[in-house]
Amino acid sequence: MSRTRISLIPLALSLSVVLTACVGLSTVPAKDIVPEDTGEQAFGDLTISSTALDFGDVAEGETSSRSLTLENTGDLTVAISDLTLDGSSAFTVTTTTLLNDIEPGGTQVIDLLFAPEDLGEHNATLTLVTDAPGAESVEVSLSGSLGDGGGDDGGDDDSDEPTTAMISLSPLTVNFGTVDLGKTGSELMTITNSGSEGVLVKSVSASTTVFSWGKEFSVPYMLDAGSSRTFTVIYTPTAEKADTGTVTVATDDPNASSIVVSVSGEGFDRCDLCYGLPYIDTGSTAYIDFGLVSSSTTKTVDIQNVGDMDLTISSIYAENGADFLGISTGNYIVGGFSSAKTLAPGSSLSFTITYKLAGQATIDGSSDNFVHIISDSAHTSDYTVALNGICLSETSCY
Repeated sequence: MSRTRISLIPLALSLSVVLTACVGLSTVPAKDIVPEDTGEQAFGDLTISSTALDFGDVAEGETSSRSLTLENTGDLTVAISDLTLDGSSAFTVTTTTLLNDIEPGGTQVIDLLFAPEDLGEHNATLTLVTDAPGAESVEVSLSGSLGDGGGDDGGDDDSDEPTTAMISLSPLTVNFGTVDLGKTGSELMTITNSGSEGVLVKSVSASTTVFSWGKEFSVPYMLDAGSSRTFTVIYTPTAEKADTGTVTVATDDPNASSIVVSVSGEGFDRCDLCYGLPYIDTGSTAYIDFGLVSSSTTKTVDIQNVGDMDLTISSIYAENGADFLGISTGNYIVGGFSSAKTLAPGSSLSFTITYKLAGQATIDGSSDNFVHIISDSAHTSDYTVALNGICLSETSCY
């Protein structure tokens, strides 16, 4: 009989992609809301895949492995302050990196190995000390035996029980690259049941809030034999920094109870102005110049959104205020724009301005005649450009 204490090492990086192999889970009374007959035990905010692991009967020189999955289903971090192994020295913990803290929605997979040297039954107890309500001290019983039978990594003697995982997930590593703040990146995942029986997909969870999944189906979800189902993994950065984490798919497949996908991405703010901005190229002057005309003249004017966000133009109108010695000298008329239009960054729209005069005169664009472009730009909501032109006709410039 021996007692082993396993050191808990802070996790500097996200868990590597691990496809764990776990035993057929024994049935225990469910606590809280836990699917029946899965072997799970829920202690407040901490769910443990099983409280009893049977490593089966192995032959001399053979080994058997099992995995235990801890999942934080609450809103607060669960701290694991101690993990000890008491009993037969044939049982060891093989997980190289153990978390001190499990974040909300996160998981910790504990891999164990049974490598007996003495014939007969072997037993041990794995004890977890946490701060989760009801899980201050949780014991998981371990059992196995060394006999004359062949190595049985499946957990019992049922020759019909599959020895390899029926469930698989692809891809197992996702890098979203650089994603603009306020936007999302997504990656399509495929989960496949290659077995001859249905497999229950119990949950899909992410280790941090910047990663999530599209919830294309409700869990728990029964994935029929020989079928596949797709869903999306989503990255929504909240700051200009690199993000890493995991997305975990929990199933009742005895050989793949927890499939962990490594996810990463980097948030980046591509926004320099952070608003739409209208712009008109009037040439070398500060106004739209019709020059010297002898009849009604129309110009086409382009508006470009030179900002880095969408710009909505709600209205365009002309302001006619100039006259000549108290006599109306005509006006400017806007055409080609009838309703609000939204411009993406870098895109343009066109409208027309027609210059009509009642008699020979100069419209002084620097004072009272303007075109107004009204938009939702946070910087220039009323973009105003002066209008100028001179009629040469002695009668009119209709």
